Amino acid sequence: MTAFPPRPVPWPPAPWTFPAVETTAHPNGLTLVTCELPGRGLTAVQLVIDAGAGREPPELDGIATITARALVEAGTDKRPARSFAADLEHVGATLRAQVNVAALRLVLDAPASRLATALDLLAEAVHQPAFPAADVDRLVDERLAEIKIEDANPRTRARRELHAIVLAPGERAARPVGGGAQSVAGLDAATARAYATAAIGPGAATCVVAGDQAEADIERLVADAFARWTGMPPAPAPEPPRFADGPRLVIVNRPGAKQTRLALGHGLPGREHGDWAGLTVAAHVLGGGLTSRLDAVLREQKGYTYGFRAAAQPMRRGGILVLEGAVASAATAAALADVISETERLRTAGVTPDEFAAAIRKLADGAPVRWDTARAIASELARSVAGDRPADYPARHLAELRSLAVEDVVDVITRRLNTADLGIVAVGDADRIHRPLERLGIAPVEVVS
Repeated sequence: MTAFPPRPVPWPPAPWTFPAVETTAHPNGLTLVTCELPGRGLTAVQLVIDAGAGREPPELDGIATITARALVEAGTDKRPARSFAADLEHVGATLRAQVNVAALRLVLDAPASRLATALDLLAEAVHQPAFPAADVDRLVDERLAEIKIEDANPRTRARRELHAIVLAPGERAARPVGGGAQSVAGLDAATARAYATAAIGPGAATCVVAGDQAEADIERLVADAFARWTGMPPAPAPEPPRFADGPRLVIVNRPGAKQTRLALGHGLPGREHGDWAGLTVAAHVLGGGLTSRLDAVLREQKGYTYGFRAAAQPMRRGGILVLEGAVASAATAAALADVISETERLRTAGVTPDEFAAAIRKLADGAPVRWDTARAIASELARSVAGDRPADYPARHLAELRSLAVEDVVDVITRRLNTADLGIVAVGDADRIHRPLERLGIAPVEVVS
């Protein structure tokens, strides 16, 4: 009989910490956050401006999104849109816009050897935007088409309705970040220019740069590029979000749908709170992957779904526990009952040592895989800045995860998970799912088209 050598045992993961950052204040009010990444040929830059949807004037939902896209796509006073795009392409750079409630972000990737020119173009975009009427009208039309696509997508529709019922009425985060059809249809070049003038300036901006500083003198290049950008002081930080009282159960009617998209959630304290690390572990145990509790029951045991996920979703202040997935229409009520019972079981029974260890391996020891590029590191730093966290927050969060014990997570779960306060959205065929959901007795069933 052939003797085989022993199976190799993997080495334990090497100690890893998030790369160190440095913060510098520029005379014009711009804050610079740099992260040294030796040997990287690509430099990742994110200009984070406190001009997200949360700063929009009343009745102008979506203006932050239109303004951000115009900065990138509509050209400047020096270069029309096509010339601006061609000059970016010439240096091998890409520039795109991202907006959420917390911030407007301009995301630039450029070769380190051509960073100076790319930064000049980025600065030109925010310092000398053109806002041609024809280009802004095109962006408005594109956003209106995008809204129809979002309405037709069960996942985005479920997420949107979940925010609407979990957050208190009037909260900006309870409405679509990019605005709805009615508000967006009224936007134009004049409103975009006015918003940029009122909300976009160096005092409200942080430039995050991750790259090889030996290849490029990043601090000098940023200072030179943005030297002529002047303007507003930082705006006061917004109040924490208010959450609605639960429970609520809303059906978004999709006649003939073969599946139901479920989304459940309730309010949480955010990254600013000491419970956040424990909450991320709890969410991972509940629905962080194929070995999670929700997948074990809904996918492996009962075959209701291809996957059901849970996450602690951070906001600028506070956060939301989000549980979501698609299930067969006939199994909607049974699947929802199982999601709630598994969440309640986690609250009452806590996590096992094995579940805790697996979650820490994924969330902490797996960090080098998540943040293996300059772009990923810059994005994480930008999220910290947009969320009013210190620039070194990612490193602190990793340290907090590694310092947790099972008992800490059990304590957080006991205090913070509340199945009696869930907002629940079901995007599916109301004729098939209304009565079974009603029989669960969770809350009165509301139906919207």
